[in-house]
Amino acid sequence: MIICALTAKYLVFTIIGGILTFFTVGWWGGYMDRYGRTRILVLNIFTVILNDLLTILVFFYPNKVPGGYWILVITPIVQGILGTPPTLGAAETAYMRDVSEPHELSRNFSFLVSIFPIGGVIGPTIGSFLTERTGTLITVLYTTTAMHFVYASITWFLMPESVSEASMIHARNRYATKLVSAADADASPFRQRLLVFAEAFWDSFPLRVLTPKRLPNSRWKRDYDLTLLALSAGLVNMIMASGGDVFQYGLYTFKWSSVELGYFISASGLSAAIFLTAILPVVVSVLKRAPSNLQHADSARRDAVFDLNLLRVSSLTIAAGYALMAFAPTGFIFTLCYMITTFGQGFIPAVQSMALNLYASASGQDNAGRLLSAMDLCYGLGARLFGPLVFGAVFANTVSFFPTAIFWTAVGCASTIFLLLAFIRLPNLSCPRDAEERNSHVLRGDGDDANHEIEPLLGHE
Repeated sequence: MIICALTAKYLVFTIIGGILTFFTVGWWGGYMDRYGRTRILVLNIFTVILNDLLTILVFFYPNKVPGGYWILVITPIVQGILGTPPTLGAAETAYMRDVSEPHELSRNFSFLVSIFPIGGVIGPTIGSFLTERTGTLITVLYTTTAMHFVYASITWFLMPESVSEASMIHARNRYATKLVSAADADASPFRQRLLVFAEAFWDSFPLRVLTPKRLPNSRWKRDYDLTLLALSAGLVNMIMASGGDVFQYGLYTFKWSSVELGYFISASGLSAAIFLTAILPVVVSVLKRAPSNLQHADSARRDAVFDLNLLRVSSLTIAAGYALMAFAPTGFIFTLCYMITTFGQGFIPAVQSMALNLYASASGQDNAGRLLSAMDLCYGLGARLFGPLVFGAVFANTVSFFPTAIFWTAVGCASTIFLLLAFIRLPNLSCPRDAEERNSHVLRGDGDDANHEIEPLLGHE
C-alpha cells in the first residue's frame, strides 16, 4: 500500500511537471536563441544530476532526509519549470543544426538520433555487468551520475557556443522591441505590465510557431506546411510509442520468455542503430549532394524536396512493416518485420531538417530554438501521452478477439501521415542565412546586416 501511495503521488507530480513543461518549453526555446545553446544544455543536465543525487541521498538516509522518499518529487517540478526533457532535446538538435551545412542536416540529425538506440543496447549491458560484479544496484547510479557530471563539464568548459554573440544580441534586441511595442503608452503602469506579460506569454506559447501563417498578398489563404509537418511528427512518435504493446503481443501470441523478448529488443535496437549510423547517412550523402554551381535558393529547395520524399518513403516503410507484422506466423518472422519498421526512423531527422528549412523561409527569421522546442513538444505529446493512451486502449480492448488491431492502427496512422505530407506545398525556399539577412534589413531599416547574421561554427556558404 505504501508503494502504491508513493507511486500515485509521484505520478501526480510528474503530471504537474508535464503541464509546467508545456507552458515553459516555448520560453526556454526562445531563451536559447537569445543566450546560446550550451547554457541550456548545462542547465538541463543539472536537473538530471539533481535527481541522481537525491536518489543516492534517499538510498542511504531515508529516515534523515526531510520528507523521506517524498523529496524525490522535487525533480519533476524543477524539470517542468526548465522545460526538460523537450528543451534539452531541442538544444542538442539546435547545436547540431548550427554546426552543420544545410545539405548535411538530415545526415547529421540521423547520427544524433542513432545515439539513443545505441545507448539502449549498451546501457543495460553495462548495468547488468556492474550489478553482477558488485551485487548492488547503487553502483549503476554512481556510474550514471559520474557520466552526467562528465557531460556537464564537457559542455560547460570545452564545447564552444554555436551561436555568435552578435546573433544573440540581435535576438535579445528583437525580443525586447516586441515586448516594448506591446505596451500602451497611455495605459496605467499596471496595465502596461499586464500587456507586456500577455505578449511575453503569447510569444512563448510553444505551438505558436507551428500555427498556419497568412500568405503574403492574401487575406484568407494560409500556409499550413509547418502545421502538417508537426502533426506528422506527432503521429510517427505515437507509432513509436506502441513498442510496449508490441512486446506484449509477442509475449501473448508467441509465448516468449523474458530471454526471447530480450533478443527481440536487442535486434530491433541494433537494426535501428545500423540504419541510422551506416545506411541512411550513406544514402543521404549520395542522393543529396548539391552541385556547387547551384544558387542558395535552388540548393534549399532541392534539400526540401529530398527531405519530403524521405518522409514519404519512411511513412510507407513503417506502414508496410506493421502490416507484415499482423500476418507474421512465427516469432522470428515477426522480429524481421519489426526490424523493417526501424528503417522508417529516418523520418525524425528528415522532419527536423525540413521544419528548419520551411520555418526560416516562411518567417524570415532563424529562431531555431523556438521551432525545435515546439517540435520536441509534439514528439513528447505523441510518444508520452497520445501514443500510450491510444495503443494501450486498443490492445487492452481487442487482445481477446483481434490482437493484431494495434498493427492496423499503426498502419492507419502511417497512412494518415502520408496523406498529410501530400498536402505540403514547397514555396520558393531560401537558405536560413539569407532569410536572417532579409529580416535584418526590415528590423533596422538599412543594408548593413553583417553583424546580425546567425553565424554557426561552419559557414553556410
